[in-house]
Amino acid sequence: RGSIRPSPEPVSSLPAFPIRPGPAPATPEAMAARGYALRHARDEDLPQLRRLYADTRAEEMAGVPWPEVAKQGFLDQQFALQHQHYLREYAAADFLVLERAGVVQGRYYLLRADDVHLVVDISLMAGERGQGIGRALIQASQREAAALGRGMYLHVSTANPRAQRLYAALGFVVSTSTASHHRMDWRAS
Repeated sequence: RGSIRPSPEPVSSLPAFPIRPGPAPATPEAMAARGYALRHARDEDLPQLRRLYADTRAEEMAGVPWPEVAKQGFLDQQFALQHQHYLREYAAADFLVLERAGVVQGRYYLLRADDVHLVVDISLMAGERGQGIGRALIQASQREAAALGRGMYLHVSTANPRAQRLYAALGFVVSTSTASHHRMDWRAS
């Protein structure tokens, strides 16, 4: 599996993350004990978040017969479009990064609404996947939503059976589907 490195171009033209007053949600204990910390995303995180985005698509891009520079340009463009979309459509969300030793290892974007919470995005670097990190983040959000009498939902790629299995194990059920994504809903029992 090849590793696509994002272009060294500046990301300063991207829209800024909203400034959130107060601390980020607490890092789940099991993760904090392993040296992870959740915090609000900052604009200076954008190069690391771009690297994270490229990492999440590395397997998919490995089979694309483009030169590396074309793959990098495509991923940079897709990251910029996704970033702009998330900030425009989910402006009230908590845009959180997960870091360890000052290095971004993942992101967790969560929109807490009055009736239901939306996991906008959860992404981890390849070396962090499969270690219970995503499970711990979502379970912490489920506990918070349940305490408020709210449900949760998320969208998952139909091409990502591993994530689908995780979400199903956490009690999410498919409510609607398109050719590319399932919407999965969760309600506290």
